[in-house]
Amino acid sequence: MYHERLDGSGYPLRLKGNEIHLFARIIAISDVFDTINSDRPYRKKMDLFSALESIRRESLGRLDYKCCKMFIERVANYYIGEKFY
Repeated sequence: MYHERLDGSGYPLRLKGNEIHLFARIIAISDVFDTINSDRPYRKKMDLFSALESIRRESLGRLDYKCCKMFIERVANYYIGEKFY
């Protein structure tokens, strides 16, 4: 389900909104981040801020906005050294 998108543009079932399990919506964000932040045979990885900007854009209708917001905040804080205990 983590390839599904809130607007129904994903696959394999073209699920929309709350038809997609919360865990799948969370994993979708980390999958997008990993894909963008990794070298691929067809392109080089993006820098951190470009990757986060891409996730922010996807949060406007395709990925879960609240989960994206939390992910972006946590990743940014991690990179500047803030610890979460």
